[in-house]
Amino acid sequence: MSGKYNQANKSFSLALQLGHNSTVAIAADGRILGILSQEKIDNIKNSSSFPAPAILALLEELKIKPGEIKRVLICGDYVPVAFLSDDPRSHEGATPSILRYLLRRAKGRIVKLKIAPAYYWIRIGWLRYKNRGFSRRLDARLADLGIL
Repeated sequence: MSGKYNQANKSFSLALQLGHNSTVAIAADGRILGILSQEKIDNIKNSSSFPAPAILALLEELKIKPGEIKRVLICGDYVPVAFLSDDPRSHEGATPSILRYLLRRAKGRIVKLKIAPAYYWIRIGWLRYKNRGFSRRLDARLADLGIL
């Protein structure tokens, strides 16, 4: 982490890697100002808890107010709602559903039968359905920190 950054008319962005090894980064004008992993804060290797303490620590180190964050970027196409919890082990213990078990067993056949696009379309649709409250919950978690 670097020290205080010249903040005059800067547009700060917050990048979040949620889940396994949660990490936050802050950038301005295409320049990374600081990066901090949640595991450095809670001292749990590969912590997957929501990185609120890491966000606050990084903002404090860089002397940036939470309200100065104008953009939030989420890494990844699909982030389960469970990763918004404060449980550092939220990435563990997810039991696969019977549908997932059957689809994994059939995956080789799906590719051979050239119906992979339909398989992935159904899978992405199912993940989006399961994750339908993510944006609202993320906004609430960030609002608690004074961001956005």
